[in-house]
Amino acid sequence: MKVLIATAIAMSVVSGHAANESSPTADSQVLVLNTQVKRETTEPAGKGSATEELPGGLAHSKSSGPDRPTTMGSKSSLLCLTPPMGWNSWNAFEKDINEEKIEAVADAMVSSGMRDAGYEYLVLDDAWMAKERDSEGRLQADPNKFPRGMKAIGDYIHSKGLKFGIYEDRGKWTCQQLPGSFEHERIDMLTFAAWGVDYIKMDSCFAESNGRMSSEDYRMYRKFIEETGRPIVLSISDFGNAAWAWGGSESAQLWRTSGDIYPWMDSIYHCADTSAGDQAIHPAFNGLWQFAGPGHWNDPDMLQVGNLKDIAADRRLTGDRAHFSLWCILAAPLMAGNDLRSMSPAVREVLTAPEVIAVDQDPRGIQGYKVYAKDGHEVYNKPLADGTTAVLLLNKRPETTDLTVRWADIGLTGAQPVRDLWARKDLGTFTDSFTARGLGQHDHQMLRIGNPGPPLPAPRPMALEKYTITRKGTTYLSDLYYIWKAHNAPRYDASFAGDPIKIGERVYEKGLGCQGKSAFMFKLNGKADHFRARVALDASSKSKGRFRVYNEDFFANKLLWDSEEMTNPANAIDVDVDLSGVQCLMLVFESKDALGNWADARVIRDGDR
Repeated sequence: MKVLIATAIAMSVVSGHAANESSPTADSQVLVLNTQVKRETTEPAGKGSATEELPGGLAHSKSSGPDRPTTMGSKSSLLCLTPPMGWNSWNAFEKDINEEKIEAVADAMVSSGMRDAGYEYLVLDDAWMAKERDSEGRLQADPNKFPRGMKAIGDYIHSKGLKFGIYEDRGKWTCQQLPGSFEHERIDMLTFAAWGVDYIKMDSCFAESNGRMSSEDYRMYRKFIEETGRPIVLSISDFGNAAWAWGGSESAQLWRTSGDIYPWMDSIYHCADTSAGDQAIHPAFNGLWQFAGPGHWNDPDMLQVGNLKDIAADRRLTGDRAHFSLWCILAAPLMAGNDLRSMSPAVREVLTAPEVIAVDQDPRGIQGYKVYAKDGHEVYNKPLADGTTAVLLLNKRPETTDLTVRWADIGLTGAQPVRDLWARKDLGTFTDSFTARGLGQHDHQMLRIGNPGPPLPAPRPMALEKYTITRKGTTYLSDLYYIWKAHNAPRYDASFAGDPIKIGERVYEKGLGCQGKSAFMFKLNGKADHFRARVALDASSKSKGRFRVYNEDFFANKLLWDSEEMTNPANAIDVDVDLSGVQCLMLVFESKDALGNWADARVIRDGDR
């Protein structure tokens, strides 16, 4: 949704592709493993990792992966074992929702076949509530929009065989400046449970004023949800501020990876790339799919299928299919956002395509990953539970092209059957590769390849020591992959311009170079005691800049150190920050166009932990 974002929050919204990214080690193309491969292992818990090498950099994993399993209660941990499917009111109606519209949408979810295709949650977004709470501090429905109240709306939704979803905000106000949940967390969860709510989208506008960590906020909501005894899905809506890093899976079933999605293809591709590419994480991870799996999903935001505006009318169906194919290959939540009351048959066929939806809902729960990406030409792979694999070949560019998937890149060999999932027909048997020919802009093929049998391998997990603190002593941050970034990514062991890091007469071999706005996070897991660095504007800089160190994300507003405004490249400041209890360390450089250097940026672990 369109949000009112304070300056601190605005910094956290990703804006465009990063420049001059570099990796700390040679294996920057390593692929990582979905955390739920433990479903396939026969090794006892706690045994450590073992892998069997396979073609294309793949491996059978005998570990549970790097992410901790969910610690939610038994009811909640069984929710969303496949990505949630439903409809959300914002993209179609924004603030203009009422009882009549919502009931008509519920009717349309049934009559259109959406419900039977798997769409079960009907979610009311912002602007459903009255401007004031009642005399006992409870939320109440806007009496003009919902005169019968929210319990009646929930009952109607349930009567259609659907589940009831609702919106709130963890700040004092919602994004539309209606009552937020801050300091009313317990009573709001009790109220929602009494109304029969099954799904909560919890937004983050104004949450930087809460005085709490994001991880603390969402743990609180999970605790109060559990106290109600009602199994309720919790969706983290925080504009993609690193919930996968700071423990979103401990509290919620899904979390946003992106800013808000809009009804044009560039926005759709950008949001997809926060989950599947390097918009939100170091490119070595090849996307965020290491952090997704049954019960916890990356969410690149709601669907805009049926809403596209920036594409010729005769190409909108192609754009809709490309959008839907991307969300399904990425095991993304499928929250439709079009007006179901007036949906065309063509849009309905996209949203209810059974074989494409089956890829999204595959019980193995692996998020698809790129096996090829160059100049807007992309090939994704998603190993499925039945031993076959789903592949998406996509051309984002205006020029017509051919795209090939090679069996060696997806764990197959020899002759394999290929099925087109949109056409719902078998294409034949192909040896060693398949080529989609003559793909125009947004054209694609969504395929299922192989024969049923034992599950194909998933990629190896990223080794913990490459992105977390695993040893005592000093660890230079440029020897770790950052786990989240916004705006310009840092340059490793060089200034942003690619020159040696130099402050005064000293040249530093280690450090991080930045330009303009640059924010990035490293995962410490509470295993570092100090952060030390020497910061200065680069000698080439003609404008001012500012360095800051935070505990966790922007919403936490936990500033650990601030250089304040620096104007003279000749001046430098030594940084020494106590990291006691810090799980995620965020470094921020902010300037209009100056270059800034974090020389010798490092963390130190003193104790035997």
